[in-house]
Amino acid sequence: MCGVNSVVQRIETALGREGLAFARKPLVIGGMAMEYYGLRPSGADIDLVVADEEYQALARLHPGSRKDIYGDLGVVLGVFEIWRSIALLDYAFLGQGALDEGGSGSCPWTGCCSCGYARWRSPNTAGTWN
Repeated sequence: MCGVNSVVQRIETALGREGLAFARKPLVIGGMAMEYYGLRPSGADIDLVVADEEYQALARLHPGSRKDIYGDLGVVLGVFEIWRSIALLDYAFLGQGALDEGGSGSCPWTGCCSCGYARWRSPNTAGTWN
């Protein structure tokens, strides 16, 4: 895994800068998760998936920053896109088997999308790709 410490550090720094804290650890998805796994460098934003109650609280606090992309509800705050779901898959579903990188109480995280990518694109016992 490439740049793990720098990825975690960048996320924690950005969370602190935006004053964001979460009761349940958010899931890191998208470019940052892909960078964590060494697939590609991340872009400028940081995508997170949070539990519904966390999304609802942010949506109430920042009604002008909400997004709805085909039913996936999110809030954009600074460099963060904070989602209730991705492809209508929610925190509970995406968090299954997620990596916990520790970090402060608000930054933990996991590479959901990349984790799924690695799981679905790995050789099966017959030696062919899933």
